[in-house]
Amino acid sequence: MISYNARNQRIEAWVNAAAEESEDAAPTDPEARDLHDQEKAQRIEHEDLCRDKKQTYKGAVLLWLAWQTTGVVYGDIGTSLLYVFSSTFSEQPSWHDLVGALSIIIWSLTIIVTLKYCFIVLSADDDGQGGTFALYSLLARYANIARVDPNGPERIVVRLDRETGAELAPAGRIARDFLERSRVAQSVLKIVGVLGVSMVVADSILTPAQSVLGAVQGIQVIRPDLGRPAIVGTSCAILIALFLLQFIGTSKIGTSFAPVVVVWLLYNFSISIYNLVLYDHTVLKAFSPHYAFKYLIRNDSDGWKSLGGLLLAFTGVESLFADLGAFGQRAIQLSWLFLAFPCLLITYCGQAAYISQDETGLAFTNPFFRTVPESTLYFSIIIAALAAVVASQAVITSSFQLISQLMRLSYFPHIKTVHTSRRFHDQIYMPLANWLLMTGTVVVTAVYNNTTSLGHAYGACVIIVSFITTCMVSLVALIIWRISSIVVLIGFLIFILLDSIYLSAAMNKVPDGGWFALVLSAILSSFVMLWRWGKEQQWEAEQRDMVDPAEFLMSSRSTSRNNSIARGIQGEGSLRSTRLRLSPEFGGGQVMVAPGLGIFFDKVGGSGDHIPKVFSQFVRKFQTRPQVIVFFHMRPLSQPTVPSDQRFVIARVTAKIPSCYRIVLRHGYMDDVLTPNLAPTIVNELMTFITRGPFPPDENDMPPEFREELEALRAAEEAQTVYLMGKQTMRVQRPEKRSISSILRRVALEAFLWIRENSRTKLANLDIDPDSLVERQKPPIMTTAMITSLSRSETLTLSTISAAAFAVLANTLHGDGEPLMASLALSVLAFALCFAMIRWLGPTFMRAGFQGRDMSKANRAEIPECMGAVCAAVYLLSVIVFIPFPFYKDIVAATSGGGNRDVVVELQHVNQGRFLHRFPHNKLASFLGAIISLQTIALLGIGDDLFDIRWRHKWWIPGLASIPLLVVYFVDFDVTSIVLPLQLQPYLGELVDLGFLYYVYMACVAMFCPQSINMLAGINGIEVSQCIVIAFLLVFNDCLYLFTPYPHPATDSHLFSLYFLLPWIGVSFALLLHNWYPAKVFVGDTYCYFSGMVFAVVGILGHFSKTLGLLLVPQIFNFLYSCPQVFGLIPCPRHRLPHFNARSGLMEPSVTPWSPERQPHPLVAHGLHFLNKLRLVKVTTDEKGQFVETSNFTILNLWLVWRGPLREDRLALEITMLQLVAGFFGLFVRHRLALLVFKEDNWGTAAQY
Repeated sequence: MISYNARNQRIEAWVNAAAEESEDAAPTDPEARDLHDQEKAQRIEHEDLCRDKKQTYKGAVLLWLAWQTTGVVYGDIGTSLLYVFSSTFSEQPSWHDLVGALSIIIWSLTIIVTLKYCFIVLSADDDGQGGTFALYSLLARYANIARVDPNGPERIVVRLDRETGAELAPAGRIARDFLERSRVAQSVLKIVGVLGVSMVVADSILTPAQSVLGAVQGIQVIRPDLGRPAIVGTSCAILIALFLLQFIGTSKIGTSFAPVVVVWLLYNFSISIYNLVLYDHTVLKAFSPHYAFKYLIRNDSDGWKSLGGLLLAFTGVESLFADLGAFGQRAIQLSWLFLAFPCLLITYCGQAAYISQDETGLAFTNPFFRTVPESTLYFSIIIAALAAVVASQAVITSSFQLISQLMRLSYFPHIKTVHTSRRFHDQIYMPLANWLLMTGTVVVTAVYNNTTSLGHAYGACVIIVSFITTCMVSLVALIIWRISSIVVLIGFLIFILLDSIYLSAAMNKVPDGGWFALVLSAILSSFVMLWRWGKEQQWEAEQRDMVDPAEFLMSSRSTSRNNSIARGIQGEGSLRSTRLRLSPEFGGGQVMVAPGLGIFFDKVGGSGDHIPKVFSQFVRKFQTRPQVIVFFHMRPLSQPTVPSDQRFVIARVTAKIPSCYRIVLRHGYMDDVLTPNLAPTIVNELMTFITRGPFPPDENDMPPEFREELEALRAAEEAQTVYLMGKQTMRVQRPEKRSISSILRRVALEAFLWIRENSRTKLANLDIDPDSLVERQKPPIMTTAMITSLSRSETLTLSTISAAAFAVLANTLHGDGEPLMASLALSVLAFALCFAMIRWLGPTFMRAGFQGRDMSKANRAEIPECMGAVCAAVYLLSVIVFIPFPFYKDIVAATSGGGNRDVVVELQHVNQGRFLHRFPHNKLASFLGAIISLQTIALLGIGDDLFDIRWRHKWWIPGLASIPLLVVYFVDFDVTSIVLPLQLQPYLGELVDLGFLYYVYMACVAMFCPQSINMLAGINGIEVSQCIVIAFLLVFNDCLYLFTPYPHPATDSHLFSLYFLLPWIGVSFALLLHNWYPAKVFVGDTYCYFSGMVFAVVGILGHFSKTLGLLLVPQIFNFLYSCPQVFGLIPCPRHRLPHFNARSGLMEPSVTPWSPERQPHPLVAHGLHFLNKLRLVKVTTDEKGQFVETSNFTILNLWLVWRGPLREDRLALEITMLQLVAGFFGLFVRHRLALLVFKEDNWGTAAQY
């Protein structure tokens, strides 16, 4: 129990109450004061629900938001120029057809995007939110057709907009009355709104695949022999990286991506001006719309069918509206009208100018890459790839916004939502939705594997959403905006005609692949409608089961409710003597009083006599009530934080329950309100509530009822504090008569209940476990305790991505056994298996003694240790399973003569394995040698975790594990020569043979890599995050060598590296999710050793150990910086991790103390003073100049010396970003600056092959 000076706080409350007393102060009469408190609570609830959630900006903030908008919204529509003309024409078009198609593009962008969406549709927001479902929500409120939880607070808002609506024009009144009367019209409107959302989400799966594939395929312009697997693998890697970035938030992503989109648009604008001037400026005649009409008339049905390709020019337009909540109307309009719109118009004109004069007749097949000058081709590929990645962001952000709207209106299960910005309230991130979108996008990319086949499935959803939007905005204009019906009709006919023409053309794609998007949309819509129908059935059941407290509680004496029961004023009716009993219908037993404070979590909230179901069930089951009762409801507001003095709203419950209070905690999405001080805070607020008003601070002078309440509250707090929460369990009743409809209804309800049981509750979002009725002595706060099982949502997610990975593996085996795709799929499976194994094996590890305390936390909870062993086991399993894939073709050729059709042999020779001599045994030896080394280091790492080997002994451990590597290198490669810099070659020659010294060097690499990871450790997430960054950079380096015609000398080496790195990234991400702050597990030395050895394996057998060294610059610096302590020049404590300040909750540099008897050597002292001046160490001396303490020599402590105290997760994040920046600089040095001292780079030799 946490104690505090209650008397001082009460006196302070008296003073504050007296100072703030005004004409509207609360009355002193108890009954009137209770009524005043309830009215105040209802007023605040009404204000919270009806407050304007729409944010408006101007000035510099608006420009900043417009900049972010450019980076998120216009990537999709801005990259359509990569494939519009190629999707429209199948052969070189004539000038008239080209100009006609260009005219259609120009006027579609003008009418549909600019006029319709930018000026009209963006105005139809629902509290700042956009999308088709926002339109439905808006219409449902103003037409009063929205069904909401009858016990929920949303009913206030629904009634408000309907009852206070202004007088409508006749057409608007007819439309509204028809919607209110017709159940069929309401259902159609609901289905159409849901279908629009589902199609945008389905488009969110197709758009990233289409955009990234289109950009990566551009590499084939300069590398025609680049294989399809390399294209697909690179595209999947880019997509995975994009989705992994989503957690940083829309604001950061938009700010980072905006330069890419701006450069992309301006670059296309400049190239197009160049093409217009140099080739054919007459295409500008396309601004006259009669060319568009002539094109359609001249080409008849072919012209109509070509609209299915031309509509791709405005794919992404739905994101303008769907992303409205994240950026706002003005920011979107500003960035479209002054940047994106003019750039796109000129770009399409420039492409048409080049195509019209193209003599090869191929420019239309790849309009972007063929029309740029040859000297800018490499830059064009890079900027196109970056722009394609950004293009995917628009639909990802849209999906988050739309799913959030569905959740808010009870059309979608509650999933975790993270607000990513304090300033922009509607910028959110949804982890589960993000992973599911990533899985779907990667699967679609792998299955369709080219933009031509994927293009058939792409675009149909866009025009259907545009059609739906036109219809719903027309209703909004009639019912809500109250615009003249004539004006609405004219606009409706213009826009619906355009949408209908495009829609009819897009339907031609349905048999060729467009069905995929429609089927996916239908599945999503069915899921959403099932959930909504189930929620409505749940509300009806809850309404039937509602029990009024007057029905099951009654007083044991006939006393006045307000005087003797609810307030307990003196005598026999006092608080202590008041007794309750159950009504005869519920047994009539006496309700006993348990000493203590009972806090019942109320999920619904409410006012007046509302009693949470958890309390009624508790009383009826146990026939007991706590001495003081609090109905505690948390009300989240759409703002970052709520001032502490405005958070609590308190009122007495005016039912037959003594000492019962209702507390509403109003909090913002950035507020941390569930803290260890929750109970004392509630008690303090209750004391302030009880004693407020014009009373003296002396308790003896108080009215007796207030003094008695304070005594009861104090006694309850001293006894115990109990937290109680409940979760509903629902079941489907068997129908009296079995029929097809009753069976279908039961199946649907069972499906709804299964989804409900496997979805996240609102309390789960606050890190509370509501799976059962809980009684706790401590408040439910976020801890670092290990979760020992998978949640249902996690099980569903892991099962989904595993199924997708198995599908990719099956497709790979069905084809040619492409190893890179198999490695990607196995990496996903390794992630899923490792994630589950960490959860399941955590308790087992703790029982076996593999546990430790997190010294960087206030509670220092014990959590499992040595979880790197789990990662190592899963990784080795995945690599062993992978071995047949890279040798698939070799096995077929060696055992059945495949690939040697020109050789005629007898069957028995084949059966005897005559072609086994063609099998790449050396390649297999590299795989097996690498696996043996990794198995060895895993065993040695577990031994270190068991016996905690000293530093001077453990340094040699990786050297033992490197022996198989060195043997394989000696047998299969045995190259011990190094290339000398150009400046030394005139004197020493081009090559120098190091002989056995080269093996000593490789052994040192194998020993340094694991130890360097192990030295840069000690805080949550730092070991895993640095390894993921290094692995990602190595993968990036490997991919550079894939974009070369096969066989390139370095291709096999870097493919070998990819095969070993991708599964390690998978298991490392699974571990990072458990090891990041606040850590649920420790990784142990096994992970550090194993990670370092993985890097050593790929560096040595992949023949790029020098590149690996450049990526380990932070680790090398950390080792060199640590040398004074490692080699004993300065005292070295056993652990040098940063110090955790329990008072501030921040990490500070840890120090080494110096005693007066033991001072540093004079040379060391001068060195320390010099480093102190450079701020490379923190030195503390006394008045005599003697050393008192120095900060420990690690990069973590040095960073804290530079940056000051930091929170642990912030420190880990900044060190990880340092690793990333240093790694990219290392790659730049390797591939660009190295050319200053060496003749050529391996990557540059591609031109020779």
